[in-house]
Amino acid sequence: MSKVTVYQKIFIIVYLFSILVFLCHYLYVGSGVWGDGRYYYSFLRSIVIDHDLNFTNEFQYFHIPIEQSQTGLVINKFSIGPAILWSPFFLLVHLLTWTASALGLIIKADGFSWPYQVFVGIGSVTYATFGLYLCFLALKKITTIKISLLASLSIYLSSNLFFYSSIDPINSHSVSFFASSLFFYLIIKYFKKQKLTQRDVVLIGLITGLIALIRNQDVVLGIIGIWLIITLLNDSVITKLAKLISYFTVIIIVIIPQLIIWQLIFGQINSPYILLGEKFNWFQPQLLNVLFSSNHGLFYYSPILMFAVIGLILTNKDWKWFGVLSLIIFILQTWIVGSWHSWWAGESYGNRMFISVFPLFIYGFALWLKKFDVDLKKVLLLAVLIIFNFITIIKYLLSI
Repeated sequence: MSKVTVYQKIFIIVYLFSILVFLCHYLYVGSGVWGDGRYYYSFLRSIVIDHDLNFTNEFQYFHIPIEQSQTGLVINKFSIGPAILWSPFFLLVHLLTWTASALGLIIKADGFSWPYQVFVGIGSVTYATFGLYLCFLALKKITTIKISLLASLSIYLSSNLFFYSSIDPINSHSVSFFASSLFFYLIIKYFKKQKLTQRDVVLIGLITGLIALIRNQDVVLGIIGIWLIITLLNDSVITKLAKLISYFTVIIIVIIPQLIIWQLIFGQINSPYILLGEKFNWFQPQLLNVLFSSNHGLFYYSPILMFAVIGLILTNKDWKWFGVLSLIIFILQTWIVGSWHSWWAGESYGNRMFISVFPLFIYGFALWLKKFDVDLKKVLLLAVLIIFNFITIIKYLLSI
């Protein structure tokens, strides 16, 4: 049996610290489910407890205004992906609370009580911190352990990734980070071994589909999968085409549950954002505001990410393709978010819409550290950025 390494111990400490932060915040506000998390959680509770898609009782419990679609069902425009990933934790706690209730303990097995929220919250923290560990493992394949560790922990502690992994984990962002981190790890692994089997293609298709199932817009990460299939394989054009078809087919199969839910709730398979008239101004995106505005700007709240973007530009020759694709994905995400009528992402700490591309930021920041070396000045800078993030989080929490 292998020993736990010092690096694994560090991630375990980060994991336990994140759980502690979540529990403290839960005790302070009295709930683990708030904001957009209420909509994602409603899917989970309604399907498991009520065995339906009628969210009336969930919305009443969470004090959400009720509107009905043409099918008569309550409108829930959010995605099903987070509920699927939370389901193992929810089912486990449901079994435990049901057993405790049957034994006479006063614990409601109703899907709303504190054990459900705590277990699902811890589940989300687990996904997020494991995703961070996957980023570390991926970076270890292409740079030193010291830089891999420093890049992973620095981005986590000095950005809104920490907020959505510990303070507000019952949301889509912690699980979207996990899914994109798993994708990042596999891409690095396959490129390093210079081989991509049919099984590998199916696996990255499954993960890409999961990414889209959690947050639809994040399917743009699939650009990396497409590039890998086209450029890495030494197969014939026909074989590459067949593997591309396999990749797209698996993605479509994975997102079928979301398509079915759209059909059941809205009576048609179409993005609910379009059906509900939410506007995208594709030709006048608020690009600078998305990045630099005091109204939840990405770099304004998490300035460390500017160094990460610089790192992507500085990608070395062997990995130039990955740096370029990462920049393209970052630009596409910025354009999508900037085009949305609510580009500031509502009640958001920083711009949370970018959480899914944080593995790319971690990669970029590792390259920045590698390029300019790690010295005392950089360590002090990182300490300042982490302290700045924690102070900003406290100010944000006190203002809402």
